Amino acid sequence: MGSDIRKPLVAGIFYPGDTQSLRELLLGWGLGAGTAAADAPKKTFRSPFGVIVPHAGYLYSGRIAARGIGWLAEQGRPERIVILGADHTGIGAAVCTDEHSAWRTPFGDAPIDRDACERLAAAGVVPDGAAFVREHSIEVVLPFLQAVYGATVSFVPIRVGAASASTYAQLGEALADVVGQHGAVVVSSDFTHYEPEDAAHRKDRTVLDRICALDVEGLSDLVANKRPSVCGIPSIMVALHWAAAVGITQGDVLEYATSADVTGDRSAVVGYAAVGWGRSKERHGS
Repeated sequence: MGSDIRKPLVAGIFYPGDTQSLRELLLGWGLGAGTAAADAPKKTFRSPFGVIVPHAGYLYSGRIAARGIGWLAEQGRPERIVILGADHTGIGAAVCTDEHSAWRTPFGDAPIDRDACERLAAAGVVPDGAAFVREHSIEVVLPFLQAVYGATVSFVPIRVGAASASTYAQLGEALADVVGQHGAVVVSSDFTHYEPEDAAHRKDRTVLDRICALDVEGLSDLVANKRPSVCGIPSIMVALHWAAAVGITQGDVLEYATSADVTGDRSAVVGYAAVGWGRSKERHGS
């Protein structure tokens, strides 16, 4: 394979680095049929759907991510998938997509949807490969999508860092056009970081309430006044604008957990949530 493929950064660290171990792990969480494209969901989305999933090591957050992507697969197959990642490094443009032709995981090479990237350029989504060299938030989500939609599922990686409210709104509106009425937006974000579990539950509940209500203004005020340690706030803001633009009226928490469920240490946890956005509560089975 050529150098135009982005090699995995955290395979063997955040998730298994070999195909069989990765497949077995995801099968244990109810995913995996789609590792062969012929087994992937066939029906096209009837309407747009979005989901938030975590991006920590699979030991800690993989079950929650599987819940979110599994719920997405229940809706069918999206015509286009955009993954909005967090910015952990500050390297590169604040809002950008990658310049590679595909990303490699143990399941295979997933191609970047270049047509969508070109259409998003008008909304300020610039190509900047440097932003993805040391950024794991999108990579960690990709194997879950490959497991249900096939190893060669195409996607649009967008790293969203700190930017203006108008930038988030502009990108959300652009995504509404590019993703269309049969696509999916996947947000990669962990929630509260390194606080006592009771505090994490309380703070995350407040953030999640605003996310599920599509309350951009309320979330903006919360971020300004309380500064929650949710690493994907910029991507969540963009997704809320997108959801409102495509007619989604609410979201629901599909599952929530903390790292204490694995470590037993409740003195300093990280929160993980799977949130589904659809046109109605009944649509996502809550």
